[in-house]
Amino acid sequence: MTAKVLDKQYKGAVFFDVDGTLVDERKRIYKPTAATKSAIEKLRETGWLVGIATGRSKCYIPDTGIDFNCYASCNGAVAEIDNRVIFNDCISSEEILKLSEYFVKNRIAYDIETRDVCYFDENRAELLEAIMKVFHIESTAFTPYKPGTAIAANKMMIAFDRDEQFEEIKSDLSDKYQVIRHHKNNSADIMRREISKAVGIKEIIKAAEIDIADTYAFGDDINDIEMLSAVGCGIAMTPHSEPLEKVAKFFTGSVEEEGISTALTKLGLI
Repeated sequence: MTAKVLDKQYKGAVFFDVDGTLVDERKRIYKPTAATKSAIEKLRETGWLVGIATGRSKCYIPDTGIDFNCYASCNGAVAEIDNRVIFNDCISSEEILKLSEYFVKNRIAYDIETRDVCYFDENRAELLEAIMKVFHIESTAFTPYKPGTAIAANKMMIAFDRDEQFEEIKSDLSDKYQVIRHHKNNSADIMRREISKAVGIKEIIKAAEIDIADTYAFGDDINDIEMLSAVGCGIAMTPHSEPLEKVAKFFTGSVEEEGISTALTKLGLI
């Protein structure tokens, strides 16, 4: 099915997670490889809508050198096409304040994330800075948060000292929020339970009038489950979280093994 958005036509859409898919901090690959970049550029040139679907806020997605058409950022809480925001789901400022108080009380580092800026709590900034170094994220994407300031945000990110803390946080907050850990690092995303990358993707393909059957998505972690389940063909990178075994329709190699270009070729998309 050919889809139309604005004055453009697309064969369908292909979405890419960032961490563990386009890049891999575990292998110190902080930018897409030349083969990945070439494959995605060819995909776009041949008529596909290409997008990023990431847990990251857009303001600290790395410069990939790839001209993506669309983004589902903040784990799907924000969706945009050609820099035009079409969906923006927020945790209310009242809820953000309550969560901030909880994190301070429990000595958990946190930041408050919107599409364009992320505010970090200075009380335990060293924990957040350590996580930023792991993911090779520039500190320029973050600005100090003045406690008590009312901010409606798309999600929060936390950093903690021990595994036990993470289990306590999940227990305390999971009735209302999703608490999703990052690659077993001592960090996690906090977002509304109703939100996932699949939500953002569906907003994009609805706006672009693309049939869900003509969509593909690449991912590797827990926060990719809904996305890989929702699209026409979900593709799991190597390594990937065990639950993806049940939802992915295709499996490919790692970032280091050029998993993206291999899959796009085998699937006949390029």
